[in-house]
Amino acid sequence: MVRCLGTGLGLAAVLTGSPVFILVRVLKHSTAWTQIACRSVFFVPVMLIAAALKWRTPSVALLHVRRLGWRGVAACVFVAAQSFCIVTALRLTTVANVALLINTSPAFTATLDYFFLREPLPLRTKLMILGGMLSVGIILGSDVAFAADNMVGNVIALGNPVSWACYWAIVRARSKQLTCDAAATAAALETAASGQRTGAPTASTFTHDKWDDILLFQLGYGGIGAVVASGFNVVTGAWPSEAATINAPIDWLWYFCFGGLCLPICVCLFSLAPSYISTSEMSC
Repeated sequence: MVRCLGTGLGLAAVLTGSPVFILVRVLKHSTAWTQIACRSVFFVPVMLIAAALKWRTPSVALLHVRRLGWRGVAACVFVAAQSFCIVTALRLTTVANVALLINTSPAFTATLDYFFLREPLPLRTKLMILGGMLSVGIILGSDVAFAADNMVGNVIALGNPVSWACYWAIVRARSKQLTCDAAATAAALETAASGQRTGAPTASTFTHDKWDDILLFQLGYGGIGAVVASGFNVVTGAWPSEAATINAPIDWLWYFCFGGLCLPICVCLFSLAPSYISTSEMSC
C-alpha cells in the first residue's frame, strides 16, 4: 500500500510537471534567468501562504527553520540547481535531448541509494544504470559528431538528474530520521501525559514532520531561485533589456501557470514521493 502511494505520487508529479517543458519553450524569448525570476513572483507567495496556514505564527515557523540543518540547506540548493539546469538546457539544446538526459536519473539515484542510504540494488536496477549510461553516451557522442552546438546544453542538462538524485537522497534520509523522531515524540507525549497525572514536568509538544520539511525545501528553492536569477540580471546589467522581452500581459499569465500552479504542485509531489518509495524507484 505504501509503495502504491509513493508510485502514485511520483506519476502525479510527472503529469503536473509536463507543462513545464512547454512553458519554458513558449517563454524562450526571455533568458533562463529572467524566466526563473519572473516565475518566482508567483511561486514564493504561494509557498509562503502554505507555510502560514501550516505554522500559524512566526515563533513556530522559526522553530521549524532551526530544524533545517546543513542537510536541509543542501537539499534547498540541490532542488534549486536542478531548476537552473533544466531551464538553461532547454534553451541550449533540443527538448528531446533534455528529456532523454534527465530521464537518466535512475542511474544516479540508484548509486546514491547504494552508497549513501545503504539500500540494496536488485539486478534490474543495475541493468537500468547500465542502460542510462549507454543513453548518455549515445546522445553526447552523436552531438559531438553532428551537432556540437548542443554539447553545452547537454552537459548542463545532466546537472538536472544529478541534482534531483542528491535532493531525493537527502529527503529520504530525513524522512527515515523523522519517522524515528515521531516514535520518540509519541513516547515523550505518553510520558508527559503520565507526568501530568503525577505532577511531574511535561514534555514539549512541538513536532516537525515531512510536510514541514517539504515547505522549508520549497521556500528555499523559490528563495534561492529568485535571489540568484534576479541578482544575475541586475549585476550583469541585463535587466532593462530583459524586461523589454516580457510581453505583458500574456507572458505574466504564462508565468502564473508556471510558478503559481505547475511548480508548487509538481515539486511538492516530487518531494513527498521519496518518503514512501526508494529514490531509484521514484526516478523511474
